[in-house]
Amino acid sequence: MTIDQRPVRDRLDYDGVSPFPGATEHHAVGRGQIGLTAAIVILPLFALGVAVVLAWGQGVVLTDLLLAAVSTW
Repeated sequence: MTIDQRPVRDRLDYDGVSPFPGATEHHAVGRGQIGLTAAIVILPLFALGVAVVLAWGQGVVLTDLLLAAVSTW
């Protein structure tokens, strides 16, 4: 049954803040999970920065950085 097939009364009872009816309780996220997520996001960016610094003048120049910035913007 899709949401459009439910009676209008059921759809109007939901206030938009409380959990969905029948939803399971969401567990708290631990520090390890937050740390792993941060590492997955931050480490590749750090490695890219190190690679650019090490390759500067030997294959990476200002033009490359400007082209990368413009093409991703």
